[in-house]
Amino acid sequence: MTATARDDTRPTPPAPPRLAPHAPDLSALLRALGHHGRLALLDHLRGGGKTVRELQDLLGASQPVVSSHLARLRHEGLVRFERDGKCSVYFLEDGPLRALLDHLDTAFCDGLRPHAGAPDRPGPHARDPPRAPARPRPTRPRRSARPRHPTRTPARPDT
Repeated sequence: MTATARDDTRPTPPAPPRLAPHAPDLSALLRALGHHGRLALLDHLRGGGKTVRELQDLLGASQPVVSSHLARLRHEGLVRFERDGKCSVYFLEDGPLRALLDHLDTAFCDGLRPHAGAPDRPGPHARDPPRAPARPRPTRPRRSARPRHPTRTPARPDT
C-alpha cells in the first residue's frame, strides 16, 4: 500500500456542533411550536395579518384560548401586532420562523403525511374512540357528624 492510500481511509474529523450554542433558543422555539393550537395559529398567520376574531373563527376556539396562545407567541418573539382602531391585527414576525414553517409544511404534507397512518389504521397520535359512559358508583351511607377521633381535652394544671 502506498502512503496516499492510507490517508484516504482515515475518517474525517466531525464538524463542530452548530446547534449546541443555540440550544436554549431552539428549545424555547420548539416548546412554543409544541402545541397544536399555536402551530395552527402560526400556519394561519403565514397567509397575512389576522385579527383575534378571525383567528377564533379559523381555529374554532374561544377568545381567551386564542389570546393566551397569541400572548405566548408574542412573548417568544414569534408574532407581532398592530392596532387598527379597536382591533389588534397579528402578523408573523419576520425571521427564520417562516422558513421553518414552510419546511414543516413541505416535509409533513408532501413527505411524511402518507406514513402517518391510513384512515383505517390511525397513527400513533390519533384520538382514542369515545368511551362508553362510566357506570355510576355505588353510593355509601353518609358518615355521622361525629369526629373520627375523639377530641382530647387539654390537661388541667394541678391547683
